[in-house]
Amino acid sequence: MSSIYSIASGFVFKWNIDIKRIIIPFLLMAILFSFFRATYNYYQTIYEYYKIPVEFFGVFPVLFNVLASIGSQIYGRALGKISSEKRQIAFMGLVLLLSTAAIYFINGLGSIVIGMIFVQQIIRGILMSLNPIVVNAAIPKDTKHRTSYISMFSLVNTGVAFCFIFLSGIISENFDLFTSFTIIGFSSLIFLFLFNSRRNEIQELEIEAVDNYEI
Repeated sequence: MSSIYSIASGFVFKWNIDIKRIIIPFLLMAILFSFFRATYNYYQTIYEYYKIPVEFFGVFPVLFNVLASIGSQIYGRALGKISSEKRQIAFMGLVLLLSTAAIYFINGLGSIVIGMIFVQQIIRGILMSLNPIVVNAAIPKDTKHRTSYISMFSLVNTGVAFCFIFLSGIISENFDLFTSFTIIGFSSLIFLFLFNSRRNEIQELEIEAVDNYEI
């Protein structure tokens, strides 16, 4: 009976430790994804605000993919080799923060706003390269349940994105275009910086817990 209890308690403990290890990286990637997913809903309204011809609406997605490819190259050739994941996420968050602020404060110039959106699409390309690295690094290497962890990340990603998209709809009903864009952008980035700053702290608590358990 005691052996069964030991096995069960060990399983529960290991599961708790695994959750602590994966939840912050999963949330970080989900928040970044949600930033792009939620703000994307404002793009067409922004195009219409600046009276951009409808014919160009279909060109932007192509440009966004080109810019994302540039972002992936930047990550592969430079950013991914010269800094830690935590600093990479902080860098992405800072660029998104500054570009969102520029969109709000300089929205009188359409060229600046569209240019800042282009900058954000480059960051999206960096995210596309960083995302699988962070997710796979968070998953325990010796696990037999990798598919379950991937499914869990997909659930977290979808859940966080749904929350931000839902909130963006409520915010849009109460504020103007650029204020709404800024609120949803800033709120997601605040969570990003908060979780990113606590990432090392969570990992240190995890290591301490493992050491105590082994004793």
